[in-house]
Amino acid sequence: MEDETRWEVRTDELRRNLRPLLNSVERERAHVTVKRYDEPVAVIVPIDWYEQARALVAASGAQS
Repeated sequence: MEDETRWEVRTDELRRNLRPLLNSVERERAHVTVKRYDEPVAVIVPIDWYEQARALVAASGAQS
């Protein structure tokens, strides 16, 4: 997979900036790590990246 822009945001920043962050994920292929109390709790990625990752996991599970 190509180089991605990677950001980290706190949950309060996510609440205030959800629309621009989603636009960046869609347009710039950004990956956004969401942190709560300085711990990562979620990652927002482009949908096709997520679907590719799911397909790879499913394929590796089928081969086991």
